[in-house]
Amino acid sequence: MISQLAAWTGAALFIPTIPLFLRHLHASDVEIGYYTAATLISLSFGPMLIGWLSDRLHVRDRLVVLCYALQAPIAYLMGETENLVLVCLLNIGLWTFGASSINLTRAIVALNFAREDRNRAFARLAVTSPIAFVIGGLAGGRIVEAMGYPGLFKIMSACWIVAMLSALGVRDRYVPPASSREEQGSISTPLILFCCAMFLQSLAFQWSEIGLPLRLKDLEYSLPFITSMYSVSSLVSIPFAILAGRYGGRIGNLNLLVGGLVMFSLTRFGLSALTSEYQIVGLQMITGIPAAFAHSIAAAVMAGLGPDRTVGRRMSLMMMSGGIGGALGGVAGGYLLESYGPVGLLLSSGIGLMCAAAFMRLFVVDPDQLGETEQ
Repeated sequence: MISQLAAWTGAALFIPTIPLFLRHLHASDVEIGYYTAATLISLSFGPMLIGWLSDRLHVRDRLVVLCYALQAPIAYLMGETENLVLVCLLNIGLWTFGASSINLTRAIVALNFAREDRNRAFARLAVTSPIAFVIGGLAGGRIVEAMGYPGLFKIMSACWIVAMLSALGVRDRYVPPASSREEQGSISTPLILFCCAMFLQSLAFQWSEIGLPLRLKDLEYSLPFITSMYSVSSLVSIPFAILAGRYGGRIGNLNLLVGGLVMFSLTRFGLSALTSEYQIVGLQMITGIPAAFAHSIAAAVMAGLGPDRTVGRRMSLMMMSGGIGGALGGVAGGYLLESYGPVGLLLSSGIGLMCAAAFMRLFVVDPDQLGETEQ
């Protein structure tokens, strides 16, 4: 958890400011979309390859250390250049290794806990993300104002060095090779449908990530206020992440995911219309509830959709689906932003999240329910 907290803090310092950083580099609206698309497509194939290697070579713990070690110098170099193309290439590497470390850590957790204990284990791990975003949201804007973006990237590098050192104490569990053809298995229909749902969710979520900071910037809110909005939703999500880990199995993991998507979409509609400080803070507090389910519940569902032998590949497949969806969302989002502005992008995000919730409700099956049906 210490390693994940340090790693997520490095990410949380930068994620809220990405569209603003691109504006600082004089990127156009369409270029902002292409930049985020290129970054997210990198989350798809790099982590998938590393996940496959981790399952095959049984070196997940050492690969986590390597990924953190590579992120630190990449982040430092990003702070030393203002060339948009070079920044984009470095950021592709940064998030490729960042996503891989997240997937590998989830796989290690899945392998070290029995199926009935995984919800709670994933919830404990997921709590590190909102805690980090509380820190990053409060600190990120202030660091940029005091030290500029180069100072922000140096602090990010320090966070990943701490994460690397902490990860040296992480140990993986060996899983013996599959003993039969059935255990090796092919990609199942429930797995494909869940990945499609994550694809749709990421497509719409990317529009929200681009539109929110630019909407608040257009309303002339300060950079510390904009980044602090991520802290508000993250702080609220902490107790709900713990509750989801404890009771998610009783309520139904997919029920939580569907309800979270609906709630998230309503807050995006609200942010496109409301302008006062209190209203925006209130909506971000509500956003913290579905945000709690994003990492722990989705990972628990994915862990249940196959054997332990291939858990690293499945976690990477989930990230791949989200990465491709987010990349397409970035490409389309740039044109939507140019045509309709941040307000139109937030409205599109709300509609897209509603569609993702409907797809998940109609076509995706909870792995626990699937197991009961097969029995």
